[in-house]
Amino acid sequence: MRRHRYRLNLFSYCDAQGVCRRLERMAAKGWQLDDIGLLWRYRRAPAQALTYEAVYCDDAEPLAPHAGEGAQPLVDYCAQERWELAAQWRQMLIFSNPYPEPVPIETDPQVQLDAMHRVMAGRPLIAPVLLALVVAVFGALLLFWLPDSLPLLLLSDISLALSLLLLCLLPILILMDPLAYLWWHRRARRAVALGEPWPPFFRWPAVATGVTAALLAVLLVVNATLNPADGLPTVLGALGVLLVLSIFYAVRRLMRHLGTASWLNQAVSLLVLVVLWSVLWQAVLPWLRDLGAQGVFGGSPAEAVTLTSDRGAETDLLRRDALPLTLEDLGVSGGQWSYELEQHASPLLSLTSAQQRPAFSNASFTYEIAQVRIPGLIPWVQELITECHRDQLNLQPDPRSTYRPAPDGLWPVEQALQRYRGGQALSVYLLRDGDTVVYLSLPDDLSLTPAAVDTICEKLFP
Repeated sequence: MRRHRYRLNLFSYCDAQGVCRRLERMAAKGWQLDDIGLLWRYRRAPAQALTYEAVYCDDAEPLAPHAGEGAQPLVDYCAQERWELAAQWRQMLIFSNPYPEPVPIETDPQVQLDAMHRVMAGRPLIAPVLLALVVAVFGALLLFWLPDSLPLLLLSDISLALSLLLLCLLPILILMDPLAYLWWHRRARRAVALGEPWPPFFRWPAVATGVTAALLAVLLVVNATLNPADGLPTVLGALGVLLVLSIFYAVRRLMRHLGTASWLNQAVSLLVLVVLWSVLWQAVLPWLRDLGAQGVFGGSPAEAVTLTSDRGAETDLLRRDALPLTLEDLGVSGGQWSYELEQHASPLLSLTSAQQRPAFSNASFTYEIAQVRIPGLIPWVQELITECHRDQLNLQPDPRSTYRPAPDGLWPVEQALQRYRGGQALSVYLLRDGDTVVYLSLPDDLSLTPAAVDTICEKLFP
């Protein structure tokens, strides 16, 4: 029989009434609150009717043993009235009383509301605003540095689209709880002035946070299942973050139970967090990336090659993915090549991106195969591919770069466009046949013979 039970906290910090009602139901089932950390821990006890009451005390020290010296008079007063301190959630002191119809700890609703607001006006309101600001800035920078092919990736990868949507909504989710509190506090002040009881606090901010966390976990698992080479390291990295946070909270709880001073507890726990995060970021995550490059999580292993020059030694990872079309198929051979393939699929679009490049060089042979599942999206996909691969001039689209119809008879497809820059034809083509759109960038020195064209069409148009 289990002695302890752990539960995720789905209550807002300002929902004292909801917390107490939940604890009373758990006590009636034989589980009493034991400790509050990353998870709420309950211990098995005889089922009984306990009354819980939560008090906000701005003199309480979150990391001090027994709520700290500032809150000790309140704890002693409550003990005289048979209220036992059951747990502490930051500056919320949770008391329990086993006797029927106990004397309330605080009888004046206005005093209770003022005490809550003094606590809530500090860190509980300021920290989410700062966190939302940091997340918004980070998200804006991430969106700025995302590849130009992002629209195509969003169409072809539902998990990526949902992840990006959650990233955009994350600042709003973070701010929901403090905004809900300010709205509730205004209603509570009006109710107290009219002599009415407090209105119940909203459950939707905490529920929305829980649903978002569950959705993120599902997306990680789905991505790891569909794309294990990239998804499994991400899942392991997320588990590493949870492990770091668990150790951080365990150190705080241990030092608090040992009676360590609040400032020392905070200093040591923060030091442990910084050290563990540095190890995770500097050692564990690079190690996971190296394992992924070696093919441990799936996909083809990469071969490390080293080039020594006057600037020192450079290392390049050459992959060996199975490409639908290679330069060898077109009669080109020799040299060290990296064969790199990326595939995404959704009910809207199947996208295959491939490149074959020399070692220590940018790609010299690239192509994308877009199979459009909805015919009406074909013109839009063509436009997106054109925008993604548009020539740049001073970080702006090059006005000299245009697409014109390819020479008649060269490509046996429904539509064939060739890129021109300043009137000069380039070895870049945009081809469409049926529901398949292909972007093809060939090496400039490749001779495009009829046999090579037939090979390309046979390999790229299924």
